[in-house]
Amino acid sequence: MEVLFSIGDIAIDKKENLKYRILSLLPQVIVLCQMDVDKLKIVHVDKSIFISLLNNHDMEIIKDESNIIVDDNYLKNSDRRTTFETRLNAVLSVVELYEPEFLELSSKKTKPEVNEIILKSGIGKSCFWRCLRRYLQSGMQKSSLMDKRALGNSKGKTYVFQNKPGRKSDYFEDSGVIMDDVIERYFQEALKDYKSGRQKTLKSVYEKMNNKHFTKTEMVNGVPTMVLLPVFERPTFRQFYYYVQKHLSEEEKAVIKTSKAEVRNDKRLLLSDIMEGVKGSGDMVEIDAYHIGISSQNAREIHRRLNCGQDMIVDRAMYELTFRTPHDLKEVAKYHVDWIKLGADIKTARVIAFIQCLNANIVPFIIHEKNKKEYENCFDDSIRLEELLKKEQICFYRETEPILVEQI
Repeated sequence: MEVLFSIGDIAIDKKENLKYRILSLLPQVIVLCQMDVDKLKIVHVDKSIFISLLNNHDMEIIKDESNIIVDDNYLKNSDRRTTFETRLNAVLSVVELYEPEFLELSSKKTKPEVNEIILKSGIGKSCFWRCLRRYLQSGMQKSSLMDKRALGNSKGKTYVFQNKPGRKSDYFEDSGVIMDDVIERYFQEALKDYKSGRQKTLKSVYEKMNNKHFTKTEMVNGVPTMVLLPVFERPTFRQFYYYVQKHLSEEEKAVIKTSKAEVRNDKRLLLSDIMEGVKGSGDMVEIDAYHIGISSQNAREIHRRLNCGQDMIVDRAMYELTFRTPHDLKEVAKYHVDWIKLGADIKTARVIAFIQCLNANIVPFIIHEKNKKEYENCFDDSIRLEELLKKEQICFYRETEPILVEQI
């Protein structure tokens, strides 16, 4: 029995040059998810129409041969495992709610069930929708939720243009063409010519390319004459210049205008500098990401603003406490209790806790009047305080949700 298509296959619309992933096969409808886009787009296509497109060769089915496995080697890192499992559980919970139609997922309507899952998982809203989109676009492969940086294949996006990008001119006619394989081949040929000798210039090889590939014969005054194509049928010099800058390194540019021997000798002179590798004022360096903490100076400034300029005395124990940087709600609650036990101002402690939540990328909280008594009874128990803060987080999330923009 010949199989036409199945769930997980890729459907390519040849006319529109669009790719879709098959998500579900319903009795009368094929559920598709558009690929290579930054938004979650679910499409329902009548099964008879879909099969007709296949028979007319307007639609093509491709089997996805990629099969990346989430193995123990990837999950041996505890942080990576926790992140992967959290994302997977959240995504599977949403898929279970909306399968097999999936159509409501791409609507603009508020989705309280999804918001509740996002809140419980602790994942940022935009991060969650990005994970869900990639999961559906991949044909619900778990590997889509992996950190691509750990796989060593984090590459830039590849765009397929149907129209020439850029804003159209208000005063001049359109110029330039869409970059496709043919134009790129002509550019490669011109770039190779440019590399052949220092006497060549970008302008000269660009004009040579135009004369070779973008001309036509017309009758001018009764005489067959070779003329250039109109400006909207041939690439502009700006397009060619941009291509050259993207495909030539600084060293290659230097070799073209001098020689390999000169460039090699110049590099030797530069590397022999006794200051090589020494960093000084004004130099830029790269550092790993880190969580922002609250210093003792920050705490004193918060206290002054809340207490009409009154300063706060920071003793040794309080100073050492400020070196701790909470990374989750449990650590925020522990920090909060330790801070109050040192006799510090409670209002200052709540503002610090709010900032710590934002720095740790978790939902912040405010203490409501109805929970004030319970809050004050938790000053000596960080575990009970953590449970209270979880309830306050949910209240804060629901109160602020109407003013947030839905991100899909």
